[in-house]
Amino acid sequence: MRLAKLLFPRGLIAILFLFCGTNVRASHNVGGEMTYAFVQDSVRNGVQYEVYTVTLLLYQDCIVGHPDAIVQDNPIYLTVYENGGSLLRYDTAIYYDATPGSDGAIDLSQQEIVTDCGSVPLLGNNSCLLRKKFTKTYVLPKNNAGYVVVYQRCCRTGSVANLIDAGNNGVTFFCTIPGGGTHNSSAVFKEYPAPVICLNNRAEIDLSATDADGDSTTYELSNVYNGASEGSIKPSVASAPPYDTMLYAAPYWHAMPMNTTEPLQIDSRTGLMTVVPGQIGRYQIGVCCKEWRNGVLINKVYREFQWTVVNCANTTQNYRPYAGVSRTVLVGDTVHFHAKGAILYSWSPATFLSDANSADAIGTFTEAGDYTYVLYGETQRNCKGYDTITIYVREHTSYTAPNAFTPNGDGLNDKLIPIPVGKSKLRAFSVYNRWGNKVYYNGAPNAGDGWDGVYNGKEQTTGVYLWMIEYTDNSNIDRHATGNTILIR
Repeated sequence: MRLAKLLFPRGLIAILFLFCGTNVRASHNVGGEMTYAFVQDSVRNGVQYEVYTVTLLLYQDCIVGHPDAIVQDNPIYLTVYENGGSLLRYDTAIYYDATPGSDGAIDLSQQEIVTDCGSVPLLGNNSCLLRKKFTKTYVLPKNNAGYVVVYQRCCRTGSVANLIDAGNNGVTFFCTIPGGGTHNSSAVFKEYPAPVICLNNRAEIDLSATDADGDSTTYELSNVYNGASEGSIKPSVASAPPYDTMLYAAPYWHAMPMNTTEPLQIDSRTGLMTVVPGQIGRYQIGVCCKEWRNGVLINKVYREFQWTVVNCANTTQNYRPYAGVSRTVLVGDTVHFHAKGAILYSWSPATFLSDANSADAIGTFTEAGDYTYVLYGETQRNCKGYDTITIYVREHTSYTAPNAFTPNGDGLNDKLIPIPVGKSKLRAFSVYNRWGNKVYYNGAPNAGDGWDGVYNGKEQTTGVYLWMIEYTDNSNIDRHATGNTILIR
């Protein structure tokens, strides 16, 4: 048995703390994963070594978790075994980087849930998730068996529905570094899953990983591992492999860890998990990523995470089909509607429409007026919602103008310019201030140049201005239109 001598000042402080205080059961542990990266070969006194950096990510629930337990997770203790059970070394203390702006501690608290029917805000204290990152670089003697690096802590969140006696059992997170000069860097999981998902709503979660060596990866659901105990809730030397798995409460097991209304699936090639939760509660999930090199399995990495399933009764209120853009047409014109975002459609009222149940209804408008249609849409996943569109039907062509403009020289909306509605001939454009003084006039052929907010070389102040447009309509009748606009500086 070989024990490396690792005595640092910070480690001595941590040991004194352990003797002077009481460790608190870690009811906040909701997930974690351990990975490693090959750094380089090394030779010391004629002995060959391999240098690896090991990373442990811990995920902590800061709602149900005891605050003292969260504090006491810093420092952690890692233990290294030869792959076969012989203890190589253990560490006195490893701290995360608490420097502001570092990635040592990150708040992953969830603000909303994205569902098929839209985004649902999380109200109250439904989500508080912290991620702590610990790293350690090891210089390990080359061997053929490889090494196992392990972390253990007790205890789990007691309210987990799919595990037996979770509150009195702990976690084991470990990684296996292959030997024989493999020089492997483990796959690294991507984003941590959102901790809260909606009852009866389909969720698609990316559980894939990246591999720095370019190895192929496959994915499957896995067991979660037990470790530590109430008698030793934060062991400085973790137990030797192999590790016991947690016992699942019936009818759950690792490949079916929660109640669902459709079979829970994970794509073995992409790592994409699809789930429709069927019961409110907390569920512990394990996923395994296997690394393959030239068709040979060389390693596995594990991730644990926890889902809280809540009732998002207002999800359908956030879904809206798309009815299209309101527009102005003339009597006798035909409008082709193109609704999107659903599989079932219904327009109301059905006035002037060819088919009120078609996304591509055709409207032929024989009377002037403003016609607002309400579109009802329903998706394949039973999301239901509404949208509206208004068709403005006019007896003749006309002109209008924007209700505001900003002559600030930024090239956007700097001028008040007449807008044709149909094909009309513009004859003149005038603007008046609130006292009735004409501050702008331009006739054909330059009537469409627009007003830049200047009168007699002076910029006019913010306020309401009256415009008048003179034009000839499609029936060759001279008309005029008036309206207000706001000059904004």
